[in-house]
Amino acid sequence: MRNVKPDRKYNYSWVLQGNYGSRWEDLTAEESESEIFDRWRDYRENEGGSYRVVLRRELRERVEEEL
Repeated sequence: MRNVKPDRKYNYSWVLQGNYGSRWEDLTAEESESEIFDRWRDYRENEGGSYRVVLRRELRERVEEEL
């Protein structure tokens, strides 16, 4: 039996959002948690405002393969 990863139904990404007084807006997105918290740290040091990190999932499109 082979070790084969099953296809996942969703793609996941970490999103940094900023609130500059009116609403939450997406600022940047990264694939790893450590990268997004590095960006979060940069934004906190260089700009004012409130920030949050959210994990977003998007439905992956199915691609039909020909046999």
